[in-house]
Amino acid sequence: MYKVTVEDTFYAEHAVKMPGGEIEPSHGHDWRVRVCAAARELDEYGFAFEFKDFRKALNIVISNIGQNLNELELNGQHPTTELVCKHFYDKMQQELSSVELDYVEIEEEKGCLVRYSRD
Repeated sequence: MYKVTVEDTFYAEHAVKMPGGEIEPSHGHDWRVRVCAAARELDEYGFAFEFKDFRKALNIVISNIGQNLNELELNGQHPTTELVCKHFYDKMQQELSSVELDYVEIEEEKGCLVRYSRD
């Protein structure tokens, strides 16, 4: 199995409802997103997936996110890192419908990250 991964960073703010009901003040992060796709076979040129196309899809998803994660459609839920990660996964899967996504990983701040996969 081949695993192809691209990553990028973006700035966005969010405010999350904490356990106990308090909503934290809006604050920003330089988020890092990593997307991994899996391929069992290589194409005739020896590629599992072309980085250029993969990066283009990631750039589209990032540009559609905006800078306020509280504006994302998350079924009325606050944009926790977990829900933002799943949102990225779903949007990347829409952009790359013919590709088997392995996982999406979002790092809110150094050392604090979430990984989402269908499994």
